[in-house]
Amino acid sequence: MNYAIGKRGCGFRAAGGVYMECGLAPNGKPVEWFLYDPPLEMGNIELSAQGIQLIQDSAGVYHVVDWIGESNYPRVADFIEEVREMGVSRRASATTHFELLGPGSTMIFVHRHAIYNDPATVIEQNEAMPPFAGSDAVALSRCALFAKAKDSKHFHDSSISCSRLWYFQTPDDIVRRDPQSIYLRDIPGVVRYQVTPLSPAADAEYATRPGLFMRVPISRLAVVEAQDGSHLDTQDRIAKMTALRVDVTQA
Repeated sequence: MNYAIGKRGCGFRAAGGVYMECGLAPNGKPVEWFLYDPPLEMGNIELSAQGIQLIQDSAGVYHVVDWIGESNYPRVADFIEEVREMGVSRRASATTHFELLGPGSTMIFVHRHAIYNDPATVIEQNEAMPPFAGSDAVALSRCALFAKAKDSKHFHDSSISCSRLWYFQTPDDIVRRDPQSIYLRDIPGVVRYQVTPLSPAADAEYATRPGLFMRVPISRLAVVEAQDGSHLDTQDRIAKMTALRVDVTQA
């Protein structure tokens, strides 16, 4: 399992901080396999913005629900594409009950803009744009349901907030276009990814609501090195609390 270090959308990791991680396996499944498509409603989950909460499933296994803050990840796809390149590394709060986490525990991610209230409007604005080279292939590649089951039937149901819509972005979001007419969104120093353009007349902020959009296993806990060596005490303390692997890492 590979674990990336370096800058992410939320910046560099804090010295001495504890992070819940899901690394990248050399022959692992693509990120689309871990997306909820369509995204799920919040249900009974009550979570403040940029907060985490532990929930227990019917088998008694605990999972972490984590709100992905829009200040660092304005678009759902910003976080997805970071995960594609770097895996997941999310800081745990000081009050996290690590003793409840173990094999089978996962991280479930929420974003304020996960679900479009009116997907039909977004689709119409996309269809108003002239097709570009490979546009159909791009749309299919961003649909998690198609990636997993080769099912494109819901493409014709404009009431479904398909995962491909996270990649439909307005000109304000598209900060670079290369000579081959490929539309890109660039998160400086972090990730660049291909998007599908919407009409210039489109409203940059469609009505959305929070939802669950991704779920990944917790493959380890990581403690970031601190110059004073305090990370070693933190590693030892947490390792005695949980059945998860606990490693030391760099920022």
